[in-house]
Amino acid sequence: MKTVSLLLMALAAFSCGSDDKETTAFQGRLLKHVTVDANYDDLDEQLDFTYDSRNRIDKIVLAGNVDDTFTYSYNNRDQVTAISKLNGDDLTFEYDNDGRLSKYTEGNLDHEVTYNAATASYEILGNQFVLKENGDILSESGKVYGYDTFNSHALKGPLRDVAGNSYQLTTYIAYYDGIIIMAKDAFNGRNLPGNPNDATNFSFTNSYDYEDYRVGSQYSTYGVNYVYSYEYFDNQ
Repeated sequence: MKTVSLLLMALAAFSCGSDDKETTAFQGRLLKHVTVDANYDDLDEQLDFTYDSRNRIDKIVLAGNVDDTFTYSYNNRDQVTAISKLNGDDLTFEYDNDGRLSKYTEGNLDHEVTYNAATASYEILGNQFVLKENGDILSESGKVYGYDTFNSHALKGPLRDVAGNSYQLTTYIAYYDGIIIMAKDAFNGRNLPGNPNDATNFSFTNSYDYEDYRVGSQYSTYGVNYVYSYEYFDNQ
């Protein structure tokens, strides 16, 4: 839906976990289905999520103008090591000894990732990303994202695992539109400083149920309006 070239400007989220053979208990609801209704029918989409025995994302099935399936693989630290795609190039991810993303491969193209300890930011192809400790995107390419600050809400945002770690950047690489369903709070995009021709303005607001799970979002950009609705699995 959005600019495909942005797929090359992302990183992968990092997280630490226990032995892969264990099953992690989950006290909450995992995201099951996302419906996207736009004011242009060819932009409508459906996304279905399935999970493995550790409640990590196993597959995201996308139905829309271009159908696709994203299948996730992990190492024993629960870091995403690969995302295979039904349509398009598969992705693999490498990490340094500190668990930070150091490289990813898209098809036959290798992309080095540089981490700047002074600014706690990652850079790839000249684009800078700042992350929260759990891997949520705080800013990317001049756009800033907001999140609920209450700890009780930490596990209730879409695309987080059972420990609160984020799938945001790996999913951003595979599917740029995934960024829209990730931020917890409302946010606004602005043009990059010094680039008046870079029209990246957008707005985004959320609505929640009585347990503070997000049930709806409204997103507007370039005269296109999107309405997102979210369904969750009941805790088993």
